[in-house]
Amino acid sequence: MGQIQVQRTFERRTGELHGSLSGSAPFISLLEDYGKCSIFTVIHGVIDRIELIMNVTWKELTVSFQKHCADDLLRDWHWLVGNSMQLLIVSSLGDMFLADAEGRVFWLDTGAGLLQQVAESAEDFKRLMQQRENAAQWFVPQLVGDLIAAGVLLGAGQCYSYKTPPVLGGQIEPDNFEAMDLSVHFSILGQIHWQVKNLPPGTSIATIKFEKPR
Repeated sequence: MGQIQVQRTFERRTGELHGSLSGSAPFISLLEDYGKCSIFTVIHGVIDRIELIMNVTWKELTVSFQKHCADDLLRDWHWLVGNSMQLLIVSSLGDMFLADAEGRVFWLDTGAGLLQQVAESAEDFKRLMQQRENAAQWFVPQLVGDLIAAGVLLGAGQCYSYKTPPVLGGQIEPDNFEAMDLSVHFSILGQIHWQVKNLPPGTSIATIKFEKPR
């Protein structure tokens, strides 16, 4: 098997956000209640000097999951997120947004293998989601729009997943994504990041071992 270099840098593609979220619905139902109100306008090509524009809403930027399966989706990430976090949102690109016991909201970036706090509360997160730079970084509407335009569509219980994860040298571009079951996506990436988390940058990886998702 060829040598793979561990990479610690991770770059997200950006998109454009138009519109905003409003109202006072509970956070858990935020996307259901306001999913059709926010439109992300993305440009995915030019033909004869005419830009091809697609409107992407929260319906395309997030995926549904069975609440009783949330613990299983997190199983291979417990080494990073612990055992008490509540899964709030799964993005179409296979990231998670989680709440801790104090109500703080965290972003689990599965491509980078990083967990970072993004809001002090659910209400704070609702406000921050309205900001263009945050929506572009967390949900990457431009990339999602490119995948949809290329005919890469998601079925029930699927998200976009890396053919080659960034930590193993994969690029953040449409050709490196495919539709994958949520359980497989989170299990594989959780196991990869657990195995490389203590390796210094530049370390060659000869083998990655996987357990079958439960």
